[in-house]
Amino acid sequence: MKALFIGRFQPFHLGHLHIVKQIIKEQGSIVIAIGSSQESDTLENPFTAEERKEMIEHVLDAESIDNKDYIICLVPDLGKHDKWVEHVISITGNISVIYTGSILTKRLFREKGFKIINLNRIKDISATMIRERLVKNQMIDKFIHPKIADFLKRINAGERLKDITRKETQ
Repeated sequence: MKALFIGRFQPFHLGHLHIVKQIIKEQGSIVIAIGSSQESDTLENPFTAEERKEMIEHVLDAESIDNKDYIICLVPDLGKHDKWVEHVISITGNISVIYTGSILTKRLFREKGFKIINLNRIKDISATMIRERLVKNQMIDKFIHPKIADFLKRINAGERLKDITRKETQ
């Protein structure tokens, strides 16, 4: 069974890691689809697709998750809900089960006959909250893997988000 976990991962956090481990345990492998892959340098999507992919790979490697157990795909937005599922599948290959907490993703894949496994937020962690804390110079270490903390420091993510905030509020 080929399982899909799709998200923007802005940034990849401990909730995402928990879900990836759960899916690999249940299904044996996972396709991680980085959605909105064409987006970057906005408050909602501050990191590039390549940065998000690198974050995920660093964490999975640090957690000793075999790279044979996962594939990471970049999935740009299409802007057409009626074509989106086929668009995703054209990039990820055939999928038999979708793990998601997104109401829209559930509906679109369910309408196409896919099995859906509902995900609930883990430990009150959200990427939105992490981005907001970065802007305010607040601690985020308890929400992210140390490899993500190192990565975000290396790319100066807090300053990037502050710059984007200033630009978007002008």
